[in-house]
Amino acid sequence: MTEIDTIRILASSFLNQSIVRSALFVLAGALACCQQSPGAETKQETLYLTPHEIWIVFRENPVAAETLYGDKNLRVIGTIGRIELENSARPIVLLITPEDEYPIRAELNAKAATEAATLQEGDKKVLNCVGFTEFAQAPMLLNCSIIQT
Repeated sequence: MTEIDTIRILASSFLNQSIVRSALFVLAGALACCQQSPGAETKQETLYLTPHEIWIVFRENPVAAETLYGDKNLRVIGTIGRIELENSARPIVLLITPEDEYPIRAELNAKAATEAATLQEGDKKVLNCVGFTEFAQAPMLLNCSIIQT
């Protein structure tokens, strides 16, 4: 056996070990992903926005706004224009936008509903919302809680 043959055997053995190691890493990653418990959610990025920013995107293209914000965690800081009750008695906070006729609607979740009684027009608040949609041709934040009073 020549030195070249020995080097080829060692290189082949090393290459095979490297391939096996790579395959094991890929399998370990796949197993870790699949071993996630049912119902466990992956941590989503939080978008920090103002009502003005949301309004600009929405006015340009409501479909684009829904795509950008639809199922995201949104942290919105804005000024309260007024508070309303929906048909189901859910509190809706209306956030001031550049066009007073079309405020951004923020639907409070059940936990935040009790805090709605303390809110007043002109208050500046930070809302944490999960989701976005269009309602009556206006942007609407969903499942919102008040994180700063």
